[in-house]
Amino acid sequence: MREAMERIVGHRPVSCPWRAYYDPLVREVMALSWAVEEGNLAAATGDDPPAILLDAVGMYRQALSATLAEDRRLAEEERKARG
Repeated sequence: MREAMERIVGHRPVSCPWRAYYDPLVREVMALSWAVEEGNLAAATGDDPPAILLDAVGMYRQALSATLAEDRRLAEEERKARG
């Protein structure tokens, strides 16, 4: 799983990826993920959010986009294989 994650998102977890949810920054990013989708990140984070939080949200969005693109690629391969 870690090899696939490195290939898709460009980063290899050093431990079980689920352990990341113990990190307070990761939990905060996940709690804010709805705000990004709805265009309300500024309202959810306030006037002066910490740079590390904005960087983390950006990394999350990049990883999510890469994962969704890989899902689409695999679905297309499967569709072509079925004919």
